[in-house]
Amino acid sequence: MIETGNSMPPSPPGAANGKWQFLPGEVAYGGIKFLVNGAPWKLLKVLVESKNPLSESELIEAGWGHDSNTAAHTLANRLSELRKTLQKKLSLPDGDDPIPVVDVGSNRAWKLDDTLR
Repeated sequence: MIETGNSMPPSPPGAANGKWQFLPGEVAYGGIKFLVNGAPWKLLKVLVESKNPLSESELIEAGWGHDSNTAAHTLANRLSELRKTLQKKLSLPDGDDPIPVVDVGSNRAWKLDDTLR
């Protein structure tokens, strides 16, 4: 659900980069507030906070913890769901990928699109 016009209290230091705000179970980007929770919330937060692409192992650790046995396809599924959420809630043009793959194979990595920084 998109809620506009509602201001959110400031996030703790390090939780936002100016346009993004993170609260438990929800995020806001440029004043557009929407629900995201669990691993997708953690993935989005680490992508927003990182200036560099993040590897598959870095994202799995961020989303599920370093002792996780989470499979690569689970990460891919959560990133796909998160991508669709961002496209819908932020009204991104068709074809715009908010979380592009920037490397493939054994070096597979993702980043938040620069237009969302």
